[in-house]
Amino acid sequence: KKLADEAAALAALQTQQATSAAAPAGGPDIPAGVGGQGIANAALAQLGVNQDCTALVENSLRAVGIPAGDLGTQVGEYTALGGYVVTDGAYAPGDILVFPGQHVGVYIGNGQAVHGGWGGTTRIGPIAPGGESGLTVVRFG
Repeated sequence: KKLADEAAALAALQTQQATSAAAPAGGPDIPAGVGGQGIANAALAQLGVNQDCTALVENSLRAVGIPAGDLGTQVGEYTALGGYVVTDGAYAPGDILVFPGQHVGVYIGNGQAVHGGWGGTTRIGPIAPGGESGLTVVRFG
């Protein structure tokens, strides 16, 4: 039942967000908090799903209208979609955590993130259980 509820929540979020597609490159930003919180909500709706880290992030970005194709673990893939690198260390829910060549996740606040591919199912855990060395944070919104 929990998985069905989460799937229903994701479907509702995707339907709600379908009308608010991301701005084209060079266009206005997604309003602060709206895009990021939408990405975080979409990631949370996927808890328990057996998928890799990139599928989690792709689904979360698509839920807010960002046309994520087959993404990997390189920072440039996310900045090419309109994200920008956060350098001040003040992370916000919905930020994409990129460990180049290794892993991506979605930050949800309080030092926690949603991760796919760790332990077989999508779950909440620390930003980086092995440490934040090499971490680049990309924000959409």
